[in-house]
Amino acid sequence: MPPVGRTLTLLSNIAARLSDNIPKPLALILNISPLSRKFTVMKNALAIFALAWALSATAASAACVAEYKAKRDNPLRLDYGTVTVPGNTCTKAAVRSAVRAQLASKGWTLLSILSVREAG
Repeated sequence: MPPVGRTLTLLSNIAARLSDNIPKPLALILNISPLSRKFTVMKNALAIFALAWALSATAASAACVAEYKAKRDNPLRLDYGTVTVPGNTCTKAAVRSAVRAQLASKGWTLLSILSVREAG
């Protein structure tokens, strides 16, 4: 058993550490250095820019969805469907040629366009 004076000496070696209640700067506690704060700001700015670019791209590329009836001969087959057509004006007359071209590339003949609406 150590003498009483020796025990106090042993405890006094760590007493400074136990009683060290000086607050540390927040950046050191959370391990956030000024350099990592700059990267966080840059990542947030990049994310905002990417979101704005994606939203502007979808707004700029307006499209129309057209419902159509089509046919194919030998043997006769009828088809009803929808097709997305790029364009700013969504009227039957404006999308007719684009729908006709898309269907012709698949071997179908356009009979009529039933309705047209904006995509999205």
